[in-house]
Amino acid sequence: MEEGVNKTEQFQELSLGEIIKVIIDYFNEVRSHWYIVFLFIIPPLAYFAYDAYSDIPKYSANSTFMLNDDEDSAITGIGDLLGAVGLGGRGKKSKGSLAKVLQLFESRRIVESTLFRKTSANGKEDYFANHIIREYGFHEILEESKRGGNLTELDSFYFSHSKIDSFDLQEKRMVVILYNKVAGNAALGLKPMIASNMDEESGIMKISVTTYSENLTIKMLETFYEQLSKYYVDKAVEKQKKIFDILKTKRDSIEGALIFAEFQLADFEDTHRNLVTVKGELKRTRLRRQKMVLEAHYIEVIRNLEKADFALRRRTPYVQIIDPPQTPIFPGKKSLLMGIIMGIVLGAGIGVMFLILRKLVRDALQREENKKN
Repeated sequence: MEEGVNKTEQFQELSLGEIIKVIIDYFNEVRSHWYIVFLFIIPPLAYFAYDAYSDIPKYSANSTFMLNDDEDSAITGIGDLLGAVGLGGRGKKSKGSLAKVLQLFESRRIVESTLFRKTSANGKEDYFANHIIREYGFHEILEESKRGGNLTELDSFYFSHSKIDSFDLQEKRMVVILYNKVAGNAALGLKPMIASNMDEESGIMKISVTTYSENLTIKMLETFYEQLSKYYVDKAVEKQKKIFDILKTKRDSIEGALIFAEFQLADFEDTHRNLVTVKGELKRTRLRRQKMVLEAHYIEVIRNLEKADFALRRRTPYVQIIDPPQTPIFPGKKSLLMGIIMGIVLGAGIGVMFLILRKLVRDALQREENKKN
């Protein structure tokens, strides 16, 4: 029994010794061929160092805001009005209002409406779309999108108007290219210029914009917030606004008819003060009844209009900004030191692996050679 234990201990000691010997051999192999490792370091070091050195500074700004949407209170009393104007029954509380806002932020409608708003940047007033083309370079944008097509035949391209529906084919294609540039496209490997996130517990949302220009970043962020807020509010109250407009039109119509009926009755009273005929009394009664009916309708529509106005005001969400973008913005740029470190680590790792694999193959071939001899 003791003999078996001793053999096991000797085997373990031998194995440990062999492992240490192998490690020392490989260490000596790497140390004696350090120049090979150095050669492997040069290409990734040069690449990462140049990439960091040539990286264009980017300006990124954030804006935080929250949504006040008291939808439950707005629903009170609106169901009857919906039925009265033939638009359905009671409304249902919408869910995910915060998520809708963030989805709208990157939607084509919001991005395009922002691209074709005018602003003054770098001393020139123009559409955001044209500012982006100038800032990034026309050919750079086409090369990144890989969808330039016939547009690459042009030396430059600028939008002359903002009527998207009347754009020609080249203008429409450029709109798609710019949208991919701003919103990003994973399939094309394009990183977005805009981003958004949300804290579900607090309901605070944050949107950010990153460009090559500090002024352009601030202007775009402010315009994105303005377009996003306006569009969301308009869509949120679309049904209530339609009800209000219908009731307002109905009120104006009844009011006009009531004024006309009042003038008719007054004119009849003035011209038939001493009237005693049966036909005259019958017409007087008819005019008075018509006036009373219109008055009743007018009072009813005024009451419904006040309810609709109250519901519209309560339903209208309020997008409240918390932290607007602030200047100055410190540009972000790739670190040259980190680039050098990454190049050295990557190159050294590849060089060491090469030497280890080379020694493994060489030792294996040597063992085979020894067996044959």
